[in-house]
Amino acid sequence: ANSQAMVSSKQIAEFVAFTRLGIESEFAYGDVVIDELVCEDAPRPQSACQQLLVDDVIITFDGRPTPTLPSLIDVVSAKKPGDVVAIEVLRGGAEEPTTVQVELIAAPDDSGRTIIGIMPRDTRTVKTPFEIGIDTDSIGGPSGGLAFTLALLDELSSGSLTGGTKVAVTGTINGDETVGAIGAVRQKAVAARAAGARLFLIPASQSAADITAARKIGGATMRVETVATLQDALDILQQIGGDPFVSATPND
Repeated sequence: ANSQAMVSSKQIAEFVAFTRLGIESEFAYGDVVIDELVCEDAPRPQSACQQLLVDDVIITFDGRPTPTLPSLIDVVSAKKPGDVVAIEVLRGGAEEPTTVQVELIAAPDDSGRTIIGIMPRDTRTVKTPFEIGIDTDSIGGPSGGLAFTLALLDELSSGSLTGGTKVAVTGTINGDETVGAIGAVRQKAVAARAAGARLFLIPASQSAADITAARKIGGATMRVETVATLQDALDILQQIGGDPFVSATPND
């Protein structure tokens, strides 16, 4: 799961960084791949939980092609909970599709909304005018999103965002530039201090206990600051002596 999450983190980081740099980029939707199944305590025989499998690729719904998630959402929204529909999937690498009959259900948080009962995998990719390579061999999970974004901005803009200060960063990044909470922040603080970081940026949405613990671990040698957005991170980096973020073309 971590390797899959990392792909998504890198894609979102590229999109956010390129948008900030004024470079044309857009998300392109991939196949509809089942990542999780929504299983009730006693699922009905024709429920998604009984008829579909993780890693199935949904190619048609009720006879209509569903090459992307938005196309699937459109056709599902026209149905009612309790409707039974034919869903074609590609399963286990097979070239020929498998057809199953699935009873649709109401969304747990909105009884008026119809769902299949799956959690789709994020298969989006980012279309950019040139290729980007990010070395993530030593990182797993989505917590590198903010770090990836800052690294790209630093590489593709003039000056140095950190001004030579050793900085550690953790947090997810969303397409709207907001930063999301991560797990194991205390362990990450220990690792950051051991690596000699003078500044550690963590998500503002971490629990108060996490933030307090991270600051205690940082002590007098590693400043710990919280950020809610990418702009927060850029502002703090400038405060510690980094160059202001100025967009530049990749060839500058």
